[in-house]
Amino acid sequence: MKKLLNRNLLFIHLQKNNNIMKHFTLSAIILFLVSSCAVSQNKIIYPQKDNKGWYITIDNKKHYAIKQTSPLVLSKIKIEKGKKGLMLNTGNDINGMLTYGFIDMKNQFPYPVFFKHTTPIKNGKVIIPISNLSGKYDMINWQKRGYGIMGIRIANEKGELLHDMRIGFIYKNKMFYPATYLTEIPSVNNVTDHSATIRFVSNKNTQATLKINNKIYKSNGIIHEIKINNLQANTKYNYTVICGIDTLNYYFTTFASKDNPRTFKFAYASDSRAGQGGGERNLYGTNAYIMKKLMAVAAQNKVNFIQFSGDLINGYSGSYDELKLEYSNWKSAIAPFRAYIPVFTTMGNHEVYNAIFPINDTTKLFINYMDTQGRTGETIFQEEFVNPQNGPDRENGFYPGTSKPLPSYKETAYYYIYGNTAIIVLNSNYLYNPELPQNKNFAGNVHAYIMDKQLAWLQKTIQNFEQDNSIKNIFISLHTPFFPNGGHSTNDMWYKGSNDPRPIFPNKKYNKGIIERRDQLLDILVNQSTKVKAILTGDEHNYCRLKITPNTPIYPKNWNKPKLKLIRTIWQINNGAAGAPYYAKEHLPWTKNVLKFSTENAVIIFEINPNKNKIHIVVINPDTLNKIDEFDI
Repeated sequence: MKKLLNRNLLFIHLQKNNNIMKHFTLSAIILFLVSSCAVSQNKIIYPQKDNKGWYITIDNKKHYAIKQTSPLVLSKIKIEKGKKGLMLNTGNDINGMLTYGFIDMKNQFPYPVFFKHTTPIKNGKVIIPISNLSGKYDMINWQKRGYGIMGIRIANEKGELLHDMRIGFIYKNKMFYPATYLTEIPSVNNVTDHSATIRFVSNKNTQATLKINNKIYKSNGIIHEIKINNLQANTKYNYTVICGIDTLNYYFTTFASKDNPRTFKFAYASDSRAGQGGGERNLYGTNAYIMKKLMAVAAQNKVNFIQFSGDLINGYSGSYDELKLEYSNWKSAIAPFRAYIPVFTTMGNHEVYNAIFPINDTTKLFINYMDTQGRTGETIFQEEFVNPQNGPDRENGFYPGTSKPLPSYKETAYYYIYGNTAIIVLNSNYLYNPELPQNKNFAGNVHAYIMDKQLAWLQKTIQNFEQDNSIKNIFISLHTPFFPNGGHSTNDMWYKGSNDPRPIFPNKKYNKGIIERRDQLLDILVNQSTKVKAILTGDEHNYCRLKITPNTPIYPKNWNKPKLKLIRTIWQINNGAAGAPYYAKEHLPWTKNVLKFSTENAVIIFEINPNKNKIHIVVINPDTLNKIDEFDI
């Protein structure tokens, strides 16, 4: 029986309610995993469950997963009546600090205006002292109206921010009562030239009303998703959502049709997981500070939509409650803007759902798994977001160790159209297993690999758009660069020039390695298409503009397989600078073709005029508002 290799490994200390692991970059995790274990068995190892919990078996020994927890479980937070204000019970024994203030919903982009005082949370309980906000502090006129909306912020005893949430109250007979209200205000989603979906969440199972286009829609439940059809293209629609004490008025504009294209703008960014520097740069899992500013710049530039491609949150968690908390924080950070502007999202590697197995004092394995409720990283993402469902079929096969089919691509790989332009969104972290490719005893997909069904769907979708004379431009967006330039040369579609990484499944052999699969993608996007203008990527926490021409070197020196000959130029525009910790520039075979590189936070604004044979692009630092780059393609 072979033992695990004895090496000095990085020990990641995972305390209860501690997300230190989340601050490690993927490169650090891979460096850790490279030093990980060599296992004697040839059979695939996968997480299993018994009455003691999740485990994996190595050398006939069971290794049980760490019990992952969340500092807050949103479903356990309770709000109760009180004389001076509402009583908040976090459902745990946290000691920390509560910040609170009113939200004036008459503002176009309403955020809380926090009061000058805070109040301590003791053993998970605190009175929100609404009565302190009377007289000259009554900015929403609650004393006269008898109700109001507040924003509260929960921090732990170290001052680290855990959660921002919206609450509603009723004041009656000198007592404050919890109201019926929206915990998640409306967002406009899946806008097309003839439809849109409005999503909002109430604090209890109740009936809500949506008024739009002279029609009334009723919705019952907690999560409300209402699709509106038969809309006119390129038309502004006012809409009203009524739920309990909330009566909220917003508007959105439908997309231009293919038959009547218009000049439009869209914004692009990715990688908003938590940054350094304290405060809102880490609102438990997300850089709320930069995301708010990024959305403000997008709104000021009057974009028609936003594409955000992965690593929204820290993730790398096997706790459903923790992922729900982080997604909630991301959405609350940008909520006022999403009521007007559709935001299309997809998964990055940090959206993975994984169990963590200690092997010895210095070795832990991170393994993608499906929990007992059938939840995966993909299904949790689908719960949280509303995206198009026109993507590929699920990959063939079953989830390792189960009889359940592999996850759906629904809402994580898809396309949408604005006027003469199509945006195709790929999921380059489908079934991603962080333990691969370093340890071939585990099943799953490697970071950045586009699997067979998605590849076939992409090719067919490109062919359809090539034959559609009304489509003039195509953008491809995915989390991982084809050509890394700063921070991810050890993976993405390069892996230090190694073609070996590929998915591993017991019942299927993947003959194409990562670089060969990259070439298949390039062949589809460049040689089989005249309309794909740029690949929009993230993962590397920087802004980088790379021009790939037929003469650009794209292979390692020892490459002994066929080389793809590109027949035209394509741009790779990377923007993983939405708040995650930066990566500096690296030297790679194509580095001379990097025309601009910056570690500043960035949002990219694309302007497409159907009457001009060019696309104008401006890159702005949302924190300082300076222009980072400007060019045409």
